[in-house]
Amino acid sequence: MDAASVGLILDERLEACKQPEDEDVVAGVLGQIFESLPIVVTACKYDVLLKEKGFAFVGELRQLSRADLKELGVPLGHSKMILRVLMPPAANKTVKCTPSGGMGTTSASGFNIKAKAIPALDDSGFPLRPGWTAYEPVFTASLTLSPMLSERIVE
Repeated sequence: MDAASVGLILDERLEACKQPEDEDVVAGVLGQIFESLPIVVTACKYDVLLKEKGFAFVGELRQLSRADLKELGVPLGHSKMILRVLMPPAANKTVKCTPSGGMGTTSASGFNIKAKAIPALDDSGFPLRPGWTAYEPVFTASLTLSPMLSERIVE
């Protein structure tokens, strides 16, 4: 199971954390990540708050939401900055395109694309099954949803 299937992709330092279930280690990494925030936000010690409230685990951080931060008393602007550094937008814009047996693919950005599995191709590059034009909307939707699709596809 990859990180994206569990939740959003975190900052590379958290994803590379060798002890994702050790709250002291994760809180230390959070402190490093939060150093990139403005001094006013850093002074609030949100790494300590997250540890105290049980969010100093990589798995829990993947599920962290603005509503969770609001419940912890974090101002809206601070919560947006925290989520942006924890879950960088560039890491979470990749569309996950994997043909399935019947229905659908999903993207890390939350879009669902429902389609039949893409048919096998013959030597000339055309699908073996008739009616292959029915698959064109899937490719069009994928390209529309993610301009980065041609740069990075997660398998």
